[in-house]
Amino acid sequence: MTVERLVRRIWCAVLLLAMAGLPSVAGAASFDVRNSLCMAVVAEDLSTSAVADLRFDCDRAAENYQDKWLWLRVDDPAALSGMSGDWHLLVDQSRFERIKTVVVTADGRVRSVGAVSGNVSGKWLIGGHLRFDFFTDSPPVTDVFIGIKRLDNLQTMRKVRLLTWDALVVQSKNWYLLMGLYVGAIGASILFVVSLKSGANLQLRQFYTGWAVTVLLYGLFWSNLIFTWLPGLAGSWGVRINMILASASLAMGLAVFIAYIERKALPALYRQLVRWTAVTIVLVGIVGSFDQLGIAGTIDTILTVIALGSVVAVGAGLVIALMRGSKAAVFYAIAWGLPLVVIFVRLLRGVGGAEQTDFIDYATLLAIAGQAVVLAIGIGDRFRILQLEDDRALLDRDRDVVQQNLATVERETMRRAAETDMLTGLFNRRGFVQQAQAMIGQHGTLAIVDLDEFQSINDGFGHDVGDAVLVRVARALAGVAGEQGLVARVGGQEFALIGPLGAAEAARVAVEQLDVADLLGRGRSVTVSAGVATGAANYEELFVAADRALARAKDDGRNRVVVAGTETARLYTSR
Repeated sequence: MTVERLVRRIWCAVLLLAMAGLPSVAGAASFDVRNSLCMAVVAEDLSTSAVADLRFDCDRAAENYQDKWLWLRVDDPAALSGMSGDWHLLVDQSRFERIKTVVVTADGRVRSVGAVSGNVSGKWLIGGHLRFDFFTDSPPVTDVFIGIKRLDNLQTMRKVRLLTWDALVVQSKNWYLLMGLYVGAIGASILFVVSLKSGANLQLRQFYTGWAVTVLLYGLFWSNLIFTWLPGLAGSWGVRINMILASASLAMGLAVFIAYIERKALPALYRQLVRWTAVTIVLVGIVGSFDQLGIAGTIDTILTVIALGSVVAVGAGLVIALMRGSKAAVFYAIAWGLPLVVIFVRLLRGVGGAEQTDFIDYATLLAIAGQAVVLAIGIGDRFRILQLEDDRALLDRDRDVVQQNLATVERETMRRAAETDMLTGLFNRRGFVQQAQAMIGQHGTLAIVDLDEFQSINDGFGHDVGDAVLVRVARALAGVAGEQGLVARVGGQEFALIGPLGAAEAARVAVEQLDVADLLGRGRSVTVSAGVATGAANYEELFVAADRALARAKDDGRNRVVVAGTETARLYTSR
């Protein structure tokens, strides 16, 4: 099974489970009493019996409690009357110094359970809660008090819930199921993207992997599941880390957006603003994690506003990209459509614009997991397209190179054909002229070699034999010229040779020693006459002088070499 197929199957399982519906707590006793709290602020610690004597304000939110004790009283008789047997008080994890819960029953008995920041490993519950356990027999519960010393921000404690044991079991099962799907879907997506071919868009893959790892850790800390392995982080440290991870997840999500959408589909200024927004979100999250500064509430509000603005900015960017014809934006809108809505609602909940329900938390996890899977598949498809485009471009480049090479070979072939004597394979007159001037600069000697009585060979033996003789003579002359010289057929039986002064005589001897018995019969040989000119720097002057010397050699009896002199040609070598 391929990684992509595994990712698709995990996401299908997520969808089927979501369609089937998670177990509901509606049939069990569960009461959200966050909006039914009365508040009182005191400077000193109180005994459990003295808490009931505080004057609680049920109409206004408490103020100036960050360095004091904030006491909360549950003002919900229906919820209190439903708590009997094993029941539990759940509150959202937040940053505090100490927390104390006090329960009073109708018979006047008082029970108290508390925790200290940094030592809540036995109190955490999956779902992002702290759990305080109670047992009440027949006398009903009349009062529930929650005292928190040095609470950083009451807004971050979004849930206060009373529920029975059965409801607690169902809620925990829901969370474990969701987190199993969450971790499995995101883990498989990370594995798939990391396994993509390295030649693909590296920056996009890095940003996606960073985002996916961050949201995976964020989910583990937010849900408290990480404390199964790291119980020492439960409490204030877990909340601090969670705030940093939340801001980092938003920032990395913006980075993935910028990397995923084609560069031409988004204005440069927009891209720059999104990058700076991402950096700002991370910095605000880091500052907000330091609750010692006493501005946790302000930072939480600022971070929520920036995050809301980021969601709106991404939506606007998608619209711009779609209007510019971005194909990536279409897939990105599919991947981010539901998550953007859920994140927007979740952020509204943070500023009091939506109810504090488990549905939003469940939907957030499912949306993030689905987003990770859809984006991973989209990145894989996009990388395949990029790879195909790269392969096509490579083939086009190879085809262009082949065509260029063929054109070069064709031009070279045509040039050689134009400069080569087809019978002997030597340069013809045109090729010789183009090479001659440079060669004369090296040797300074030019010889014109002409076969003696060649017409008689053609007349007596035919042109085929004549051609064969010319080929053998050409080979002999080429052997004399070697790599350092130059030889060419410049006429019917006339050759030109550039080389040392003695090259012409060497050529005459080599031709005379040719074995042509198979062509002309025994006792017959082939001879040449040559005219040599030297001393002039200009090829044309040498050629004229050599041609005159050749005529002198012919007149003097053939089979000889004559070197052109200043006034008359002189015999260089003769038979």
